[in-house]
Amino acid sequence: MNRKLVLAVVAFATSVFAQGERGTLNGTVIDPSGSVVAGAAVKALNIATGVETAEITTDAGVYRIPLLQPGTYRLTVTAPGFKVALRENVILAVAQTLTVDFKLEVGASNEQVTVSAEAPLLETGSAEIGSYVSKKEFDTWPITVGDGRRQIQQFIFTSLPGTVGDTFLGTINGGQGYSHEILIDGIALGRMDLQGGSNNEFSPSAEAISEFKLQTGMVGAQYGGGQTAVANFATKSGTNGLHGSGYWYAQNEALRANGWSNNAAAIKRQPNKTNNYGYSVGGPVVIPKVYNGKNRTFFFHNLERTRVRNFTSTSFGTLPIPAFKQGDFSRLFNPAFTNVAQSGTTVGTDALGRAVVYGQIYDPSTARQVGSTWVRDPFPGNMIPKTKWDPVATKILELAPITDPLFDTLVNNTPTLGSSSPTFQETMLTLKADHNISEKHRLSSTFNRNFRSRANSPGGRWGVPPNTPTGVYQDQNTPGTLVRLAYDWTMTPSIINHAALGYNRFGNSNVSAFFMQDWPQKIGMQNV
Repeated sequence: MNRKLVLAVVAFATSVFAQGERGTLNGTVIDPSGSVVAGAAVKALNIATGVETAEITTDAGVYRIPLLQPGTYRLTVTAPGFKVALRENVILAVAQTLTVDFKLEVGASNEQVTVSAEAPLLETGSAEIGSYVSKKEFDTWPITVGDGRRQIQQFIFTSLPGTVGDTFLGTINGGQGYSHEILIDGIALGRMDLQGGSNNEFSPSAEAISEFKLQTGMVGAQYGGGQTAVANFATKSGTNGLHGSGYWYAQNEALRANGWSNNAAAIKRQPNKTNNYGYSVGGPVVIPKVYNGKNRTFFFHNLERTRVRNFTSTSFGTLPIPAFKQGDFSRLFNPAFTNVAQSGTTVGTDALGRAVVYGQIYDPSTARQVGSTWVRDPFPGNMIPKTKWDPVATKILELAPITDPLFDTLVNNTPTLGSSSPTFQETMLTLKADHNISEKHRLSSTFNRNFRSRANSPGGRWGVPPNTPTGVYQDQNTPGTLVRLAYDWTMTPSIINHAALGYNRFGNSNVSAFFMQDWPQKIGMQNV
């Protein structure tokens, strides 16, 4: 296993770009003549949480409100001698720098002007090119269950331009495989065995994601882990309303057609069940008669589990028939068994003038030279006596027998499974908390834990895991932990200190299903 610790402590003025999944609102405030208005108070109210963030305009009339959670905001601008300017339904996306300018009207401060019917807001504060996927889109677009879960990068590699490949190994804008950076709430998703770009085995549930942005082009200097792109995901947060969800995605062989190879071999449909289910809940922290966290303290929780049993076959493999495992290879002379017309026929003579029969097995211990040619004696009847068997091979057949084939043919005599993981189980847990200590101090934390195990195997697999030691199955466990803690301190109306601590740990144990069972000693292997 490997550990990766990411620590970022950043102190900056409002002129510095926001980081991670947070967004920024900026703009210029002017009067009716076009002159800038210095010292105007600009406030951004998060509609969902009731949390308000305030700034004042500089001498150049510019304001900048960084480190805002993605969401819908109400902006208000007040200044002496001017009416209050109000802008409703300002939608700030993940990692977005959104410019919203205001033109104030002369009047009393108790009068209000609501700005509406303007052109759509543009992201002019950054040179980045990005594709946004909103919470509504993420919740409503179909995502198939793949590799045990609904993959959070599925939209990227199926719907967005400039992408090639899939969620495990994909490239963006011509970059190398495993090269783009993945951020979860601003913390890099790191693995010890892959440079980046893959989240299949280590990430929050899709149900825990609110929205994301694929950042390409001139990616900001604060993103240092990707070659050509950054996939920036924000997890859901609690709001003033209590919200939850429950879901179940199921697949069952009863709802599927039988496979071609099964039909060809007159095999009925094999088990193919996938159950992906979970729930989420979020809202204010409220303890009756003790604490009311509305507008102040929020939580979000998600738990998801997946169980897969997939024994469908897509092709055929070859296993030795029972007679072979007894040393009887006489059927190699039978064309009906081998499907080779030459089987059992004489195809020539050796140096002693003896017939050479197609399918004959020869005794290597009898090898000798006749003139300039080597010859060996055939095993009579193609039967290999047990006195000739290797003792280790004998023990293997005794203690770890090879599975018998399903069909009585020489080759392609057993169905092989299409899935590399016939059995799979995963549990994903996400916890998130946001707390506004005061108008100047805020805390946010995220905890995600993955428990993932499967019966992994190379091609040509057969049977039910773990099978026998002569099989091909491995036990793979890939646990992962992601922790994030962020603190924001508004030191002055123009200076904000942001500190973030991130930790992730990913393990990948992939060993034989019979690992550490002393099999070398059992079968008589020496010096192992």
